[in-house]
Amino acid sequence: MKIVVIGGRGLVGAKLVSRLRKRGHETVAASPGSGVNTITREGLAEAVADADRLVLLGDVVELRERPLAQALEVSRPAFEALGRALAGRPVVLVPGNHDHALSEPWLARLRLDGETLPSDVEYRRIPISWDEKSVPHVRIYYTLEALGKTNELHSKVFEAIQTKRMPLLKPDEIADFMATQGIDRKQWLDAYNSFSVGARTNRAGQVWRAYKIDGTPAMAVDGKYVTAPSMVGSREGSLAVLDSLIQRARAERKK
Repeated sequence: MKIVVIGGRGLVGAKLVSRLRKRGHETVAASPGSGVNTITREGLAEAVADADRLVLLGDVVELRERPLAQALEVSRPAFEALGRALAGRPVVLVPGNHDHALSEPWLARLRLDGETLPSDVEYRRIPISWDEKSVPHVRIYYTLEALGKTNELHSKVFEAIQTKRMPLLKPDEIADFMATQGIDRKQWLDAYNSFSVGARTNRAGQVWRAYKIDGTPAMAVDGKYVTAPSMVGSREGSLAVLDSLIQRARAERKK
């Protein structure tokens, strides 16, 4: 049996894919890194075209801040596209939340908030765009940084895109949204279209591709090492590995 797992590179998805393969199933781990985007629906139909069964993990249905009926309504376009492609084949749906809802508590709990880090450790977020269409989301992040609004608005932007399903892909659309958040429209567009924001956006793509990141959340250290919950088996385990990798990189630099 061929099974396609949407979200198959995440913590739960990676475990599921491994177990299905051990049971002899041909299993495909579909994720943004493999060209399947549940938000834009790009690649969905192609991924499931010859599948016997589909498993949907998180993101397609977000339950964090809305009742189930509303969440299903927001997700209707994706379900309709999948329904046409699957033509009656079985679907297993596991509603969930995005990694963002998990990463913020990790940072606070493990002292990665930028205030209590060792003097030789710097923590940076690198936003990822899995395709050219979503590059504006990376520009949004670096524009917020340029304007000193990251802490104030990062979560609100995430909610707008992931929960409210606002595309936020066109500059004018983004500027209109930022105006509702108290940022002058012209000030936003000037920063968004600036050379520095464009350069940082391009650099972000170079960095995560160099690390060969194909799923989130993931953490990289010193240009050499990568760890993630999907690699280790748990969130807590990946953070323990992160500490170990930092110590290893520190020791190597002393040599």
